[in-house]
Amino acid sequence: MGLFRDLDGDARQFAVTEGAVELASTLEFFRVPYLLKVRRAPLYNAEEHFFRRKKTMRIQIQNKLLALGLLTFSAAVLAKADVIVYVGYYDLAPPAGGNTGALPNPWIGSPNTTFLGSSSEATSSDPDESAIRLTNTGTTAVTLSQGFTVTSGASSFTLWDSLIGAGGFSILPGQTVILSGTTANGFDGSDIGLTNSTISFTLNGTAFSVVDSNSILNGSPIGSANETEPWTQIGDLLGSNNPSPVPEPSSVLLTSVGTAGLLIGLKRKRSQRDRHLL
Repeated sequence: MGLFRDLDGDARQFAVTEGAVELASTLEFFRVPYLLKVRRAPLYNAEEHFFRRKKTMRIQIQNKLLALGLLTFSAAVLAKADVIVYVGYYDLAPPAGGNTGALPNPWIGSPNTTFLGSSSEATSSDPDESAIRLTNTGTTAVTLSQGFTVTSGASSFTLWDSLIGAGGFSILPGQTVILSGTTANGFDGSDIGLTNSTISFTLNGTAFSVVDSNSILNGSPIGSANETEPWTQIGDLLGSNNPSPVPEPSSVLLTSVGTAGLLIGLKRKRSQRDRHLL
């Protein structure tokens, strides 16, 4: 914009569309000599303004989606149900019978532990029974359904349906459930021959199977006076020992949103790189 004064001494403006110039001139029309300081006034381009604003809004949305994607992706990872499977054998307390191994711990009466079996057998002086332990180390509850079965050769044992209940048994985060004998000598693995057993069960509607390949449920040393075996992990339902994870609906949703945000962010980065190369 340029400034000059008219004959009455009032300031006036005029537009200059090209460059910044310094004009020393005598305005013959007003007959007043003035030094005019002129600076460029950028022309307003409505179309350019629209597309620039649209681009800015698009970048802001992409940034927010990227942030949301990272947040929800992390939340989805943290919101998984993680159930660890152990097997053990509870007999006499070492070193009785020359067995130096530790008793399965936790056991009935331990904190955050539910025992599905005969409490009188579990607390006797010589329980002599196999046991399976499920511990939820995740952040969401999981539901154990009826039909928990241990199979060894031609023999199958489904002993816990009445204790699990028709609606299933909920294992809360940080909680442990132990399944063992429900009657006297009803789950004495060394007597019934629980070798290389397959343990099958359903969590959150998904079927799982893990194998006791070291025959811990059979007790060790076999036939000795004390067959105690400490808890031995045989499966991580989110790890390589199991064919599939335990999916939570909320985790599926969070993962979908997070993945979408990450993909948009990666697309934006690639577009910026391509423009830079051009």
